[in-house]
Amino acid sequence: MRLSIDAPLETSTYEYGKIFETFIINQMRAGLDYQGKQYQLSYLLTKDGAEVDLIVERAGPEKLLSNGIPILPWQEGLKEIGF
Repeated sequence: MRLSIDAPLETSTYEYGKIFETFIINQMRAGLDYQGKQYQLSYLLTKDGAEVDLIVERAGPEKLLSNGIPILPWQEGLKEIGF
């Protein structure tokens, strides 16, 4: 990805999407750090190319299991991390 000050990003492009994704994840990381929350942020890329852009993991009891994977309903997860 090549960016310069001379060429503004255009919405609905791959580059814009990657920059936006990076911005959102960095804001979440900063918010968690500020709140002193000990969450691990990661991503998942399968061998078939499917991607999960952000996984937020926290310590504590698991609430629901799906195929052996702990899942926290997204609404509860956002409340827990202060969003």
